[in-house]
Amino acid sequence: MFKWVDQMSLEITSNMLVREAMSSPVISVSENTDIVKLAKVMKDQKVGAVIITNKEEQPVA
Repeated sequence: MFKWVDQMSLEITSNMLVREAMSSPVISVSENTDIVKLAKVMKDQKVGAVIITNKEEQPVA
């Protein structure tokens, strides 16, 4: 299982499944997004990672 350590972190254990750590809905931004805007989105959504998409909205990072 897992437990929240703080708003941006969670403690991961060996029994944890991906679905227990992922967020929904998926947060994504365009690869042309300004880095400051990306940081604000991540802070506002309280996530440590986002999906980066290209102009065809396909994930690239």
